[in-house]
Amino acid sequence: MSFIKYISVFIFLVSFNCIAAQVQPMHMRQYSVQFLDEMTVHHEGGVKMADMAISKAFHSELREMANKMKSAQLREIALMKEWRKDLFPTAPTYKYQGAEMDMSKLENLTGNAFDLAFLDSMIMHHPGAIFLGREAAARSGTSEIRSFGNKIAQDQTKEVIEMRKMRDMWTTE
Repeated sequence: MSFIKYISVFIFLVSFNCIAAQVQPMHMRQYSVQFLDEMTVHHEGGVKMADMAISKAFHSELREMANKMKSAQLREIALMKEWRKDLFPTAPTYKYQGAEMDMSKLENLTGNAFDLAFLDSMIMHHPGAIFLGREAAARSGTSEIRSFGNKIAQDQTKEVIEMRKMRDMWTTE
């Protein structure tokens, strides 16, 4: 093989590998899109619940936690929307398959009863985000989304532990 032919083949292979490295496999790309779409909707539901706790919580610790949850989830929603727009602008939208939050039972509660019902609802809500985060960490073809999914799973697991402790303390009140 002549030197020029060798160099041409080499350049072709290097170029092909660079292009191929930038294109994610379809199954990975689709899961990244699914994760971003579903987690955004999931977080939006969490923000609505946090707003209710910020205005109605009996215990200041719960109001403080709800404020932190809301701030973190609003930042995460903005980041996910940015990634969605930048990385997957033409991909079809995935409909969230998780359970919708029924906040109607919380609306008429006050005091400690509201706090306990809110905690019960959020303790049931968080496993959805933990599952989605773990799936993204395992299945996304985008390293930032894998890391982000792992962070969400870890953060929400910590919050569930904290909420269970609050619930245990306030159940006897």
